[in-house]
Amino acid sequence: MSEEPSSSKRIRSTRFRSPYLRPKEELEDPITDRQQKVTGFDQGALEELHVTLVGAGGLGTEIGEGLVRKGVGSLDIIDHDTVKLSNLNRQKFYEDDIYCNKARALAH
Repeated sequence: MSEEPSSSKRIRSTRFRSPYLRPKEELEDPITDRQQKVTGFDQGALEELHVTLVGAGGLGTEIGEGLVRKGVGSLDIIDHDTVKLSNLNRQKFYEDDIYCNKARALAH
């Protein structure tokens, strides 16, 4: 099995199969309830998507998180940069992420 380049990290969304993402009560709305109310929305099609996100900085962190929360099938994150101290106040990284590759840090 070959290892992926350090500049990219592939992560998979949960696809809403985890038991904690299912309604516990019979009348409780599913996690995708709001999305399913949009005319023409198809969760199955979203789960089949493969997205490549180039850049795990300010916009990339927001976009990547949103895609995973919506249930995109797979997500490749590509970024050659490392997390710096100055990124912490404006991007979704934490102290433990400093000096790590941004793509890998976002995937955690």
